[in-house]
Amino acid sequence: MKKTESQVSLLDSRPEQASYMFLSLLADKIKVLIIGGGKAASIKAKSFAGRGCRVTVVSPEFSPEITLLDTGSLSLQEGRYQRRQLDGYHLVVIATDNNDVNRQIQKDCEQMAKLYLMCGDPGEGQFVTPLMRESEEAILALNTRQGSPRTSVFIAEKLRKELEDHDSFIRVVCELREQLKGRDDRDEILKRVNTDEFFELFRRGQHHDVLRDMLSPDSQRPL
Repeated sequence: MKKTESQVSLLDSRPEQASYMFLSLLADKIKVLIIGGGKAASIKAKSFAGRGCRVTVVSPEFSPEITLLDTGSLSLQEGRYQRRQLDGYHLVVIATDNNDVNRQIQKDCEQMAKLYLMCGDPGEGQFVTPLMRESEEAILALNTRQGSPRTSVFIAEKLRKELEDHDSFIRVVCELREQLKGRDDRDEILKRVNTDEFFELFRRGQHHDVLRDMLSPDSQRPL
């Protein structure tokens, strides 16, 4: 379909798209230092601590939102930033309202090879936190390349519902994967199970006979 002049203009004026690489951190092994005590710091503290990270917040003063956070994995340290505070932390969140202090922390992080997030200017940092949604059996992380939080929420909610529709399927396949350990045909069976054809049989409750046949050592019956 031919684009209108206004559509072409909008596309031509788009900002450079970010290039992301997602990592799934084992939260209970991660130590996060948040420098700053305001609203941005409280949002990040709630997010990281809520996922199980060990979080320390350093600031001369703290907003009520931070002091009211009820989590055993969060500690508050009253005081101003000092470079030595970076020792022992995997991730650093820079969230003060002083640009000079923020730049100094950024410089220190780069010299000490610390991954850092810049709350005031995410593009100046080394990582951002994606929007997360989860079902019983899966977790979804999402960023839009050009940075549209409301769009991320809209899309993530649609995808979360899709995940929920697949929860029982994921559960059964994960259990099957464990049962197949040690079998030479394990990968082949899992390839056949993780298909649209098998999922449709599963959705209709018609997968049991097919699965039983697939697990038979002498069966090569196609789906």
